[in-house]
Amino acid sequence: MLQNSAGNPLFILETLSFLLQNGKIFTKNGKWNLSGIKPEDIPRGLKAIIKERLMWMSKEAVTVLKLASILGEKINPRLLAGISKLKHQQVLSALSDAQRNLIIEETPNPEEYTFAHRMSRAVLYSLMDDEERRKNHQLAAKLEQEYSTESPERIVGKLAYHFHNAGELEKAAEMIAELKNQMDAVYISKGTRKMLQKRILT
Repeated sequence: MLQNSAGNPLFILETLSFLLQNGKIFTKNGKWNLSGIKPEDIPRGLKAIIKERLMWMSKEAVTVLKLASILGEKINPRLLAGISKLKHQQVLSALSDAQRNLIIEETPNPEEYTFAHRMSRAVLYSLMDDEERRKNHQLAAKLEQEYSTESPERIVGKLAYHFHNAGELEKAAEMIAELKNQMDAVYISKGTRKMLQKRILT
């Protein structure tokens, strides 16, 4: 495990979860029993763990998660239903499946989910070819605009991200310019501005 983890604590945590799910670790007399683990049971990396977990899920759930990787850090089930052309309940069922398999987790907002870690999203994003990603980003931008007609300023950054990844660079540039204009119009104290500038550089 030490050799495969390259010292990454997240890998060790995910490996233990993976071995528990596979029944390789069990309790006996109130203690963990590791005797069923063989060297070949230890995954070679986080990607291998995530891909193995995806194999335990339905094809529909994997499709939903691939589309969720398009949306960004936060997963909105309503928006996901629009992109996937599935019913809201079907999307929620797929997300519950993903949650059980430790791919995603809930956020404090009951209407949003997030990926358990960035690697999960990166693996799912990589399962689509360039053309598929481009079309999905275009669709995501269209739906974001439809769902945010009352407060479009809140999603300018998201739209710029989707347009950029859809290859529509002119629209992305327009969105970024619009976001800058909106930020310039807002009064921000010197202290807050310095903090934001430092965060942006980071």
